[in-house]
Amino acid sequence: MLPEERGRGAGRALLGELARIARRRGCGRMEWAVLDWNTPSIRFYQKLGAKLRRQWILTRLTGARRSADWRAGRRVVERRSARPPRRS
Repeated sequence: MLPEERGRGAGRALLGELARIARRRGCGRMEWAVLDWNTPSIRFYQKLGAKLRRQWILTRLTGARRSADWRAGRRVVERRSARPPRRS
């Protein structure tokens, strides 16, 4: 959202509708990500009652399907799924 468009209620309306959908679907919570430098958004979310979860670290595998990092991530998943389940 452009800075001059802030404060018109679009973000509140969007999150309100998402919360209604989550409640209808029986979700226990909503989670989303915000960049640590985005203080206007952080303040907005905090005003809504959102709690920042600083102990969580966002993780990602990126790249084209043929790139080395994507292939490495796929190999890890395939290797794990090929193993028999661990017994407790």
